[in-house]
Amino acid sequence: MYTEITKVLISPGNKYKNLQVKGAIIDSAPGKRRILRASWAFAIASGKRGFARYIAFFGMIFYLIYLRVYLFFTMFFQGTDLANPNHVYNNIKEDKTRWPQLFIFSKADKVIPASDIVEIADYRREMFGVAVDTLQFEDSDHVAHFKDHPESYTVQCNAFLEKCLKSATDVDCAD
Repeated sequence: MYTEITKVLISPGNKYKNLQVKGAIIDSAPGKRRILRASWAFAIASGKRGFARYIAFFGMIFYLIYLRVYLFFTMFFQGTDLANPNHVYNNIKEDKTRWPQLFIFSKADKVIPASDIVEIADYRREMFGVAVDTLQFEDSDHVAHFKDHPESYTVQCNAFLEKCLKSATDVDCAD
């Protein structure tokens, strides 16, 4: 979703050209695509328990493998790189926007490894000079950081928002 929004915002002649984005907070993302992690996330999200959860898990593995093979052959014959399973991840990594970003994640996330998010944050900071902040938790599950750590989550988000708005005001005053 993020990459689609940024494509619209930076495309020439878009109707949102006057929208002034001051920053982005990204919770539990981005991550490279991994069949086992995606299947487990689906199984958990299905709400099933016990054996039914494992049936959903294995069913999703087979479905994603089938889809991956199908897309590979379809894209191979069409000559595009859309078959790359990390296409979206690379789009975020190479994103042309330069507004500040706050990545919130956890070492305990079973869906998106912390290493994927650290890689993106470091890359955007070093290659493009983007002001990137990170908030890493040790023990919260995927997208459960606010639920498990409401105070530190809120403090960090508020500090990031204040920083974005302050730097935006400073830039406006300098013009």
